[in-house]
Amino acid sequence: MGMMKCGEQAYQKWDAELNQVHQALSEQLNKDGKKALKKAQRAWIKYRDKEFKTIEAVYGSLQGTMWLPVMAFARVDAVKNR
Repeated sequence: MGMMKCGEQAYQKWDAELNQVHQALSEQLNKDGKKALKKAQRAWIKYRDKEFKTIEAVYGSLQGTMWLPVMAFARVDAVKNR
């Protein structure tokens, strides 16, 4: 359970970092840049949601509780990489 909690905390922190960087970048862009960034971020969110479903399908089908934290940290990596 400790690893799962750690994974959730890591996800929340990386998501907050992503939002902070997105906001800082948006503030530096002109109107067209902001529009492009918003469009790209919306597309990435759709990709992320599909990636999370894939992660759940793959790791959720494996036997053993060790795959739960692996699944959690795969989600962390997806947001961290963005």
